[in-house]
Amino acid sequence: MLRNTTLQKMVMTENTLVIFTSDNGGSAPDYGPHGSVIQQALDAGLKVNGSLRWRKHSIFEGGSRVPFIVRWPKRIRKAGTSSECFGLIDMFASMATLLDIELPADSGQNSFCVHDALLGGSSGRLARMPMITHSSDGNFAVRIGPWKYIEGRATHPNYALAMWTEGYEAQLYNVEDDISETKNRILEFPELAQRMKKEVDRQRRQGLSRLGSELMGR
Repeated sequence: MLRNTTLQKMVMTENTLVIFTSDNGGSAPDYGPHGSVIQQALDAGLKVNGSLRWRKHSIFEGGSRVPFIVRWPKRIRKAGTSSECFGLIDMFASMATLLDIELPADSGQNSFCVHDALLGGSSGRLARMPMITHSSDGNFAVRIGPWKYIEGRATHPNYALAMWTEGYEAQLYNVEDDISETKNRILEFPELAQRMKKEVDRQRRQGLSRLGSELMGR
């Protein structure tokens, strides 16, 4: 319930889409001006990123996997959870669809509409296009289905912290079975790793996610 808010005062809580999320994983005491506050939280028992590996700025799940909570009573009737995977960049195309705005064909070239997922259904985001993520040191990863491939080379390496250096080799994880990224399976599935590497190369070379023929549709 949204209590004592402007939306409530304007009687708009039932037909307003509210999203609660974050642009990156949680921080650690060694980062930024709020390190002492984060340390207090850790000392009190808070697990900032739960069981996810590492944190903000890293290529691992702790760097990019975040909560995404949606509230829209008029359109979303039942409370529930979802295993959908998408990126915040997909909100551009999704909001355009929800607002019935026709976007130019060459806009939002990395954004895919996932409004069905926002409304409690399924968007099939990863089935439509592999999703790229990267760390602050320029190390790239790609998700295809349950698999995550880490390229293992940074455009500007930083050897100061293990959260970066642990990513400086090619890695392959099934993050549906191993959300903490504890078992690198690249030696078990070299062909899959190679295919995913080519996808990273394709998107980087093309400069956007979409295939040429997909720029006209979302």
